[in-house]
Amino acid sequence: MCFPRFPLSYRRLSGFNGQYCSTFSSIRNYALDTRHYNNKFVSYNNSLLQKTYRKRVTPSIWKPVLFTLIASGSSFAIATNISAEKIKARRKNMYHFYNDNDQNAGDIVTYREPWVKGIFHRLIQKIEDSKFYKSLHGDWTYMTKRWNSLSDSTKTTAILIGINTIIFGMWQIHPLRAVMNNYFVHNPLSGRSFTLLTSMFSHEAFWHYSFNMLALYSFGDLVYRIFGKEQFLAFYLSSGMVASCISHIVSLSFKRYNILPSLGASGAIFACVAACAIQYPDSSVYLIFLPFFPIKISYALPAIMAFDLWGIVSGMTMFDHFAHLAGTMFGLIYTKFGQESYWKAVKQI
Repeated sequence: MCFPRFPLSYRRLSGFNGQYCSTFSSIRNYALDTRHYNNKFVSYNNSLLQKTYRKRVTPSIWKPVLFTLIASGSSFAIATNISAEKIKARRKNMYHFYNDNDQNAGDIVTYREPWVKGIFHRLIQKIEDSKFYKSLHGDWTYMTKRWNSLSDSTKTTAILIGINTIIFGMWQIHPLRAVMNNYFVHNPLSGRSFTLLTSMFSHEAFWHYSFNMLALYSFGDLVYRIFGKEQFLAFYLSSGMVASCISHIVSLSFKRYNILPSLGASGAIFACVAACAIQYPDSSVYLIFLPFFPIKISYALPAIMAFDLWGIVSGMTMFDHFAHLAGTMFGLIYTKFGQESYWKAVKQI
């Protein structure tokens, strides 16, 4: 889920020449120490903070939109070219990248120098005879076999989860908090557009990370099978950026909504759920709030969208509801109409 981070937890906001706003200075320590998320407290102080921020900086809408269009377009352009090259390679029987008869690096280096080859061989033999090497080699061989036994879809999903896990681990290192706040959280008031991309791999809270990665593990494999590797990655990245961009636009365009920094992969996750709902409408899913009752995804998705609509109307700020809905709509529209255009573009290359 896309999870808004309250500005109170920010030690510093970029775009203000390193200055703290006066209101923020007075409440900063309280917010950082207690982590209170009382709605009245947050809404009151958010209104004070935003009035001060708007005097110092004019938030941009067009820069994030332009970044999203360029980054998403580039991801699909790269994906179509790679897909086209793979198809051409298959047709020419040139898809295999490795040859078992190739010389290894050691043979190439020592091919013309027998005495160097002898030293190199003895050194390698001593290393291979050591207990440390045998233990390490055994573990490495086991992990390599396990990895190679996985399907391509599982490998791709595992890599995405691994990236999210690394960034989640970085959040747990206290000295890195300032870096994480600046570069892995999207704040509409910061003036940074690239955080639309980096924030979708970022999770600070364990529950937020665990729920999103469980959903990615559950739906990522299915969406990979629908689109293929290249298109799936372009779809995943683009949906996350579009969801964050829509949330950015709404928060700046309508005064009734607080401008809250956000992070999380929910936009992309909801896009994946929507893609599965289009392709596999009769499949069953388990909702977080009803974990023991399977529900058809064709019924579950409208229920989730209704919850987000209710969250918007009621003003609930626990989740980034606009990002959820934007990701869902992107997934529905692209799965219904976009993938046909993708394969047409591949054929034209």
